[in-house]
Amino acid sequence: MAYLPLEQAIDPITGVAVAVRGPGDVTRLVPSIRSLVTETVPGGFVTGVTTVEQNVEMSLARERMLALLATFFAALALILACIGLYGVMAYRVVRCTREIGIRIAVGARQQSVVWMMVRETLLLVMIGAGLGTLASLAANRYIAGQLFGVSPRDPVAIAVALSVLAIVTLAAGYVPARHASRIDPVKALRAE
Repeated sequence: MAYLPLEQAIDPITGVAVAVRGPGDVTRLVPSIRSLVTETVPGGFVTGVTTVEQNVEMSLARERMLALLATFFAALALILACIGLYGVMAYRVVRCTREIGIRIAVGARQQSVVWMMVRETLLLVMIGAGLGTLASLAANRYIAGQLFGVSPRDPVAIAVALSVLAIVTLAAGYVPARHASRIDPVKALRAE
């Protein structure tokens, strides 16, 4: 790198970076910097003054946008998984309406029938969630190359996803089972 006087510069100078250090907010020095530039460089003028923090923020805008998009699509995937899980589990419980009617007809309490259906639903989803978690941890080596500054074994993200799926599973098992347990056993036996 070579430092030349302005008068000897071959290429026109389109931008100059000036480091200003001082206590407090240095943006208050902008008028002084403008006047110094017009005195030092004939015909020179200052169009934009930014701080280092502002430059860093502007340089990270693309990465922040990509992180926001990735978060949006991850949330969308979780919502779609929850909708699918709810639909499959609710369909499974509705398919057992006849069984629920028989159990209630022979004297089972509604709460015990509902708990039985929720327990079976939770068992299926816990097996699936366990296998899915193990598969995602096994794919860790392949995923790690695509992430920067984030661990693919993020326990908070895994716990949040599993918690949301568990809540959806409880709702998917409980709501249809409670509805099926409240219908008349004769109607439940005639179902299907």
